[in-house]
Amino acid sequence: MKNIEAIRKQIINKIKIYSKALDDKSDFYSASSHLYFSSQESTLANSKINFWINKKNNFFQYFGQILKHFLSISINGHPKILNLKSPSDFEFIIETWALKKNFHKNGSLNDRYFNINSRKNKKILWIVIYLDDNLPSKVDKNILLIFRKKRKFPDFLYLLKYFFQMLIHTNFNFKKFYHTLSNQSCFAFQNYNILKDFIFSKKN
Repeated sequence: MKNIEAIRKQIINKIKIYSKALDDKSDFYSASSHLYFSSQESTLANSKINFWINKKNNFFQYFGQILKHFLSISINGHPKILNLKSPSDFEFIIETWALKKNFHKNGSLNDRYFNINSRKNKKILWIVIYLDDNLPSKVDKNILLIFRKKRKFPDFLYLLKYFFQMLIHTNFNFKKFYHTLSNQSCFAFQNYNILKDFIFSKKN
């Protein structure tokens, strides 16, 4: 037990040192898979923890995960919008995730996180990151759907485009650039580029 406790303290200390070395004012790190330190999921941060614990045995696994997450950007579909709305028509905006089973036949959404129906308050614009391939047959007017069609084959041209876009976007700061090279980070930046117009126009 003491050995496990010592390892736990070592990992926490490593995470603190690693995080403090980053620029906390930069939005690049907020979308980084390298900082999602979950011990229960196959994330880059989880592989990093295993690498810290035993570099010799986990070296190839860690760098294999880095390569896998980078190449998986090539299967990330381009986001599309259903029910584009002006945020000025609503008083509040809620962003959530949903599957087809969360939608009723009448087009309303039962949100699984807030446990409420989207028709309860028509002054709320629901921005839904949709996770299924098949769209609901009907979607209410106060719901904006962001969805992707999964690629059947990798798009390596898109991978290269994203690579150079992030390289330029980070001003060739390789520490920041390194934190953008995963499918999850690509997914986050895609969503941000869609939602930033809604967020900033709502603030104004």
